[in-house]
This record gives sequence, structure tokens and C-alpha cells, in this order.
Amino acid sequence: MKRKSESTVGSILGGAFLILIGIVWMITHITDMGAFGKTIDLNSNLRNDTKVGTRVSVSVDADFGCFATLEHRTNGIKTGEDAYYLVCLYDENDPEMSDVYMSLKVKKKADKETLDSICDATFEYLNGTSQKLANPVIFEGVLKEMESQEKSYFKSWMSDMGADESDMEQYCRYFTIDTTVTKGTAIFDICIMLLLIAIGVGVIISTIKAKNKKNQLVQAMADGANPYINGPNPYANASNQGDTNVNPYVDNTNPYMNSDFNPYNASAQAEETGDKAQNSDMISTSGYNLTGDISNTESSGGYTLNGEKVDNNNNF
Repeated sequence: MKRKSESTVGSILGGAFLILIGIVWMITHITDMGAFGKTIDLNSNLRNDTKVGTRVSVSVDADFGCFATLEHRTNGIKTGEDAYYLVCLYDENDPEMSDVYMSLKVKKKADKETLDSICDATFEYLNGTSQKLANPVIFEGVLKEMESQEKSYFKSWMSDMGADESDMEQYCRYFTIDTTVTKGTAIFDICIMLLLIAIGVGVIISTIKAKNKKNQLVQAMADGANPYINGPNPYANASNQGDTNVNPYVDNTNPYMNSDFNPYNASAQAEETGDKAQNSDMISTSGYNLTGDISNTESSGGYTLNGEKVDNNNNF
């Protein structure tokens, strides 16, 4: 069995842990907040250093296929898949600016099909079987830094296409345009963070309040403030001044103390007043007047009532 102090400390630590999880969740999803920002055309800003977390739009008319996928599973069941495409971006208004290779992350099936179609058109153009690239398609997302594993797959794909380290250093930018981040997902992230922090704070506050309440009760008991000892006496009056006039067992309203209601008290009063006639009526059940003297006789063992002798058989 755990001691109360250990339970209190555990509850506080648990609340703090929930707060920490909420903060970490927010930090790891901080770039998703860019979904609420202003959208920047990345094609026309390739010469500039666009900050991570910025919401951008890109015009894609050339890509070199899907170089990585990320599966989402729940209880071992596949629930979705993100695809990473290697895209080629350029600014048509700046012909001196070289092409830039980046990663584009998509989730929707329609977007995957569109990018696969653009990839086919790109290789047809490079092989000379087509005279033009595919029609450009606009994608919007949040600019993020590539994770280490994604970057490894990206560089491996570039190597397969014949690029060396110097080429990649010149033409590649290791950023991902994440189209899976929307205002809806950003709001969800905020709600998760706030929920975790709120629960953690609530656990800590409720634990501290319960602890303080217990300490106050213990202190009150130690000081003698026991409501069952020092509290108001319900048998005294409302002001608790010891006035017994409100005590039904002390004042004259007690029916067992009032002679008008107590039949046993009435008979006692009758006896005290010497009402002999009433007592004689109660005793004289044989119809005789027993007001005379009663004396023993020596001859017959009978009695003399008012000077008349009566034998034991009540015969005169």
C-alpha cells in the first residue's frame, strides 16, 4: 500500500509530465503553425532564403518520381501513406537562376496520380519523345527541413540519376514542401497541446487543494475545533446561551409534568387532598358503607360494622 505523501507526489509528477508532453508536442509541430501565415510563391523566391515554417506555393511541371513513402498504421492496420516526390523548381522570369531540386510531400491519392503523370511527361521530354513538359500544377504547403532519413533517400535518388556530391551541393536544397499540413491539422495540434497542458495543470491544482484541505482539517482537530465537541448545542436555544426555556424536557410544556395531562399525577393529587370519599367509592365494591370502625370479635371470628356483628359469611 502506498503512503499518502507518495500518492500526492506521484499525482503532481504525473501532471507535470502531461504538461511536458504538451510542450514537446507543440515544439515538434511548431512549423505547422505556418499554415495560418501568408502564402509565398516559392518559384519566384528561389534566390531568397525562405524561412522554415513559411506557407508556400509551388508550380510543378517536372518531377523525377517518388523516392520515399511513409505508412501510417493503427493497431497494425495501414490507415494511410505519405509520398515524397523529387521535384524540379525554377523561376521562368529569372533564366539565369539554375534549377532547384527539393522534396514535395503529398498524401491525397489525386495528388499522387498527378505527380506520377508529371513524372512520365518529364522523362518523355528528357528522352526526346515529347517536345514539352507537362502543364504546371500548383501545390501549397509548409516549408520544412528534411529529416535525416528522408535526406538520405533523397540523395540516394539523386545519385541514381547521375548527380554527384558537387551537383547536389549546387542544385539541391534539403527542404520539404509539406502539403499534408493544413489549417485544420494545425488547429488539431493546438487542441492536443492545450488539452494535455490543461489536464496536467488541473491534476496539479486539484492535488494541492486536496492536500491543503487535509492539512487544515488535521490542524483544526489538533486545535480542538471539533464540530462535534465545540459546535452549537442543538438542545440549547438559537443563541446558544443555555436558556432552558426551549427545552421540551425542562419547561412546563412537557405533558408528563403537567397535571392537566398526566392521569397518574391527577390520582396522586387526589390522594394528597384527602378525598376519602372518592377513595371509598373506589374500594367499596360490595355495596357496604365501610365508614365505621372495624374490630375483631373473640366469639365467632366475625367483624362488627357500625356496631353490627357480621360473621365470616357476610351475614348480619
